[in-house]
Amino acid sequence: MKIKLHELADAFAVSETHTGYVDLEKGKILLSTSSISEKADADNFEQDDEAQMDQSIMWEEDWQRYVVIPNLGDYDFRELFGDFISSKHVDDDLRSRLQEVYDQNMREPYCKKLMKEMKLTAEWEEFLHKYFMKVAREWCEENMIDFE
Repeated sequence: MKIKLHELADAFAVSETHTGYVDLEKGKILLSTSSISEKADADNFEQDDEAQMDQSIMWEEDWQRYVVIPNLGDYDFRELFGDFISSKHVDDDLRSRLQEVYDQNMREPYCKKLMKEMKLTAEWEEFLHKYFMKVAREWCEENMIDFE
């Protein structure tokens, strides 16, 4: 069974906040999530949280069918930001300002705010998606998981 590479890339993109699994039997990506509505009370949250933990444990125990997706949420932002600056996504006029920020070793929130002000958010998201697609492809190849 083949998994959809773009779905795996999307799971990698949220892997810091959601544990993901590849269901090798069905070729599906499964995400472990916990949601809190505005009306939820503490008891309901604990029940939801407990049910989610039980689901994750079931997936972990059946490791031959469910392969855990690694957490990529802690990717090296600075390295990716540097690659983004030199990419085709950034024109020469904006590149020098971004390079200044990079050279000053500014933190991620500042860089993201600057990209938003420069209206580069969509370009950044596209760049990140390509990064996660590349990582997903490499991960599938390393783990001998068929993909399309």
